[in-house]
Parts: sequence; structure tokens; C-alpha cells
Amino acid sequence: MSKVSKILGVGLVAGAVLVGGLTVEAAEVTVGADVVSSYVWRGITLNKDAVIQPSVAIEHPSGVALEVWSNFDLGDDDGAYAERQFSEIDFDLSYSMDVEMVTLTLGYIEYTFPGAGDLVGDEETGFSQQASADRELYVGAAAEVLPGLELGLTVYQNLATSDGTYVVLGAEYGYEVLEGLTLALGGTIAYGAEGATAGGESGMHDYSITLSGAYDVAEGVELSAFVTYVDSIDSDALPSAAIREDVFGGVGLYYSF
Repeated sequence: MSKVSKILGVGLVAGAVLVGGLTVEAAEVTVGADVVSSYVWRGITLNKDAVIQPSVAIEHPSGVALEVWSNFDLGDDDGAYAERQFSEIDFDLSYSMDVEMVTLTLGYIEYTFPGAGDLVGDEETGFSQQASADRELYVGAAAEVLPGLELGLTVYQNLATSDGTYVVLGAEYGYEVLEGLTLALGGTIAYGAEGATAGGESGMHDYSITLSGAYDVAEGVELSAFVTYVDSIDSDALPSAAIREDVFGGVGLYYSF
């Protein structure tokens, strides 16, 4: 059995245990994929070529959720990746609860890299991620402060390859312009402690601005699209060389049942 098959198998078993233990009928499952012009993570361009990012999410009314997310490289980024293969598969297990108007979330992410050793990492960008796995614990809080306007703060703590902490403050305003069609404008600003930044120095890391839209094609079926601009705040934390694509976008199709 291949490494990818084993990883997917573990994810399916974990999902079955999660849903089976919490009543299958009550859980909501969402499956879909985004086709994105480039793979950009925390401001860093991991693959400047187009990628497909499939995912499966299982969410129970109790607040427990499991998501399996993956990145499939369509291009090899000038030889940095194996073309038309999965370079990353992540498992995100979380629990959310509402306290007054605030939603609190505690989660754990296991990052796995089937093509470990092929990921971007060199002296010029100052970023390297060669381990076959990585993991983070995170805690977040989000609230709708005004109709359509949501604010959120999430803190990620690395548990494996470094002791770095990454903090993201975000805001998004969404508005239903037509029945079934929602447009949203959002932004983030992030701080990285030493060990969690592309440049290796602590500081304000990156910011992004995203324009997105979602349309309900049919019951349970959503078509979405987005375009994002990202840039560095502190070049010691995020060197400009790590941002090879500052504008990227994509389209997605998801089905929930």
C-alpha cells in the first residue's frame, strides 16, 4: 500500500469512528475541491503552479469536527515537486462551542507530506519544510460584531518541528446581493514568533485581502470563487523572496449532505 493510500485510510477510519460515535444521521458531511492558481500558505508561495485542493469535512452538532484536506500539484514548480501528485495531506480535529456571542474553537492539525524532501526550501527564501509530518495545536475565537461582519483571532502553536507561535487576526464582511449569491470582503494580519516565520525572525509576518463569492447552485451544492492579494509586513519575518505569487485565486465546488 502506498504512503498516500495509508494516510487516506487513516483519515477515513478516523472519520468513521468520529461519526459513528456521535450518530451518523446527525452529522453534516461536506465534500469538494478548489482549483487554485498557486499554493500560498501564510504568505509563502509553496507552489507557484496551479494546484487542486480536495477536502472532506464531517461536522457534528455537538461541535466536534474532522476535516481531511489535501494539495495535489498540477505543475512541478520548476522541479521542486513531483508533477500530478499529492504533496500534502492534513488532518484537522476540532471542537467548537458558543459562549454568548463568541464561538470558541480548540483544534489539532496533523500535517503530512507524502513527497517529503520535494517541498520548497532554500537559502534564498529562508523557508524549509522537509519533515514528513508536522503538527500544531490551535485555539480561536470568532464573533459577528455587526450584521454580516465577523472578527476572529486564532493562535497556532507548533508541537513538532519548532516551538513557534503564529497568530492571525481576521475580519470579513459578507452580503447577500441576490438570493443564493453572497459576496464577501475579508482580510487578515499575522504575527509570527521566532521559529514560525519564513525569515526565522519574530515579527509581523504577512497580511492578505480577499474578495470572494459563493452561489447556491442547488440544494447542498455551492459554487465559489476568490481572489487574494498577500504581502509581507516585516521582511525579517517574511522575506520578499518567499512571496513569489502575491496575487492568486481559484474556484471551488462543494456538496453538503
